[in-house]
Amino acid sequence: MGDPWNVLFSALALLFSCYALWRTEKFRKFEKEQIETRKELDLLLLNQQKQIIVKSKSADIGARIFSQAKDDKKLELFNNGMATARQVNIEFPEGNHILIESEIRTKFPLETMEPGQSVQLIVANSLNVLERKLLIRISWKDEAREENTKDIRVTY
Repeated sequence: MGDPWNVLFSALALLFSCYALWRTEKFRKFEKEQIETRKELDLLLLNQQKQIIVKSKSADIGARIFSQAKDDKKLELFNNGMATARQVNIEFPEGNHILIESEIRTKFPLETMEPGQSVQLIVANSLNVLERKLLIRISWKDEAREENTKDIRVTY
C-alpha cells in the first residue's frame, strides 16, 4: 500500500488543493459582484450627469398671483430654470376672466425670458367672477427641447 506518511501528505495536499480551489471560486464570485456593482454605479453617475446637462439647458416657467396692495393683484410669470426660455406664450384653455387682453397681446409672445426674469400682468378686479381659479397654459422653447408646455392652475 505504501508509506503512511505519503498517504497522509497526499491527503493533506488534496485537502489544501480543494480549499485553494474553493477560495479561488469564492474570490472570483466576489470580484464579479464588484464589477457588476461598479458598472451599475457608473451607469447611475452617467444618468445623473445627463440630467444635470439637460437641466442646465432647460427653462422652467412658473406662474403665481400675488397682491401688492389690498386691491392690487398681479399675475407673475417667472423663469426658475437655468436656461433662457424663447418664444414664451400663454393661453387660457378654460377662458380668461381676470386678465386684460390688450396687456397680454402687448407682452406675449415674449421673445426671451432669462433665468430669474419675470413678467407681470395686472389682474382686473371683478365682482362678477365666481370662479377663483385660472388655468394657464404656458409654452416656450429652450436649449433642451423645441417644445415645452406646462399647465398651471393659479388661485386668487
